[in-house]
Amino acid sequence: MSNALFQYSIRNNVIIEQKILEKGHTQMECDAMHSLIERKMKNRFIHMPSDYINITRKARCNPFPIDTYFVTHGFFQNFSLASTWSYNSIRPGRKTNEPTMTDLRYLHHSPTQKQILFKINFDHELEPLLCRNAKYPNFNEYPALHNERLKIKYQKFKHLQE
Repeated sequence: MSNALFQYSIRNNVIIEQKILEKGHTQMECDAMHSLIERKMKNRFIHMPSDYINITRKARCNPFPIDTYFVTHGFFQNFSLASTWSYNSIRPGRKTNEPTMTDLRYLHHSPTQKQILFKINFDHELEPLLCRNAKYPNFNEYPALHNERLKIKYQKFKHLQE
């Protein structure tokens, strides 16, 4: 995912900041939005996926409705192809007892420096993420994850009809 964000950052010349939450400090902006949607869904029946979109839009009116999009199988892209990666790993350390991915607290995708910077602690300075095979991003579009709609089992279909 970091490779996709990194390429997006460079392609659109935007800085992307990822803050990785620490245990016990998990309040995020999306938590409040999720709570609004859950309250709006109470005592309502969902008959179709589009019902979720309508409820989500109506969950907040001020300052403006929540942006919602109905996506199809063509929306999803395959980010797992190594040929599209700029970084093989986002692990900040290399050896035993050096930081691992679980120690990361902040990632900064910089379009001007064309690299990913990181912090192990929010108080630390940004450091470049070192990578053995870091290369300039390949700006090819990612391939589709699915070429057609995913099939569901008959039993699942039957259950959804009830």
